[in-house]
Amino acid sequence: MPHRMWKHKCPSTEGGGEIGRGVEVCSDCGQSGKYDGWYLSVVEHWCQFRRLTGFSPFDPRASLAHRLLAPLTRICQECKGRGVVERDVEPGQGWRICSACDWLGASLVGTTEEIEDVRKRVLELEPDGDVLALLFKVEEK
Repeated sequence: MPHRMWKHKCPSTEGGGEIGRGVEVCSDCGQSGKYDGWYLSVVEHWCQFRRLTGFSPFDPRASLAHRLLAPLTRICQECKGRGVVERDVEPGQGWRICSACDWLGASLVGTTEEIEDVRKRVLELEPDGDVLALLFKVEEK
């Protein structure tokens, strides 16, 4: 399920940087964060990856597929890659699936041939095969 997030500038974080938390008040420093909208769970991100790339995120070739498809991928501007947006109510009170990307947070913008070529090259590699060897072949192209 999508969940709300807040950005915190907590002095207890390394370097005093910004950190995202699922609570408004930081449990370390007690300060309120700035509401940052709705985010998907890790499991929902796995599902997005599967739907976008056609590969399971647990497939040993998944990182290769991600790397090769990255130049053919565009982040959705409507939801900023989240897949969900605020519902037309008070901020933080509801979410809806992004209608621009249908929950994916991105889209493949290459030609059908380019996308299928990448998928084919990744699938040619056995799941337990030498991913590094294929990566070096890709770099030479």
